[in-house]
Amino acid sequence: MRLIELESVRHHLRVGVPLPFNVRQSDQTLLLARGQIVVGIEQMQALFERGMLVDMAELETAAHRVLKAPPEQLP
Repeated sequence: MRLIELESVRHHLRVGVPLPFNVRQSDQTLLLARGQIVVGIEQMQALFERGMLVDMAELETAAHRVLKAPPEQLP
């Protein structure tokens, strides 16, 4: 698991919209699961201030995986 700070991917977050990835604490325990909703700007700021983390693998889209795939794995 390669973790980065939630602050560095803040552009992926919107108040009232389901989370696109899991949010973890500094000890890697799950704090908020993908799909949960951040209900207010105060909650979002608290996550940034406390240094919550995101697994880089969860940020990859299907398009990224296709671009990185070896040619023999593509249809």
